[in-house]
Amino acid sequence: MRLPPPPEARLPDGWAVCLDPRTRRLEGGAALLGGSPLRLLRLAPRARDLLAGDRLVVTGPATAALAARLQDAGVAVPSPPAPRPARTA
Repeated sequence: MRLPPPPEARLPDGWAVCLDPRTRRLEGGAALLGGSPLRLLRLAPRARDLLAGDRLVVTGPATAALAARLQDAGVAVPSPPAPRPARTA
């Protein structure tokens, strides 16, 4: 899977996507099977490196594009960043 350009309306930096629990990694992480309808996504080496675990944090255009593709395929769901603690004076 090649990374498309990031969408204009992308997840903000700091947000993440998490693989859906029903999504399966195949071929040593080189492919993902999941979504509805069920589909097989083959990951390019760069995408595989960016998605080393089950969570991808958006930090720029490349991770935003991959996050969007995973969401569009239905194999990942968005995860907002943890709230920052309130600052007191």
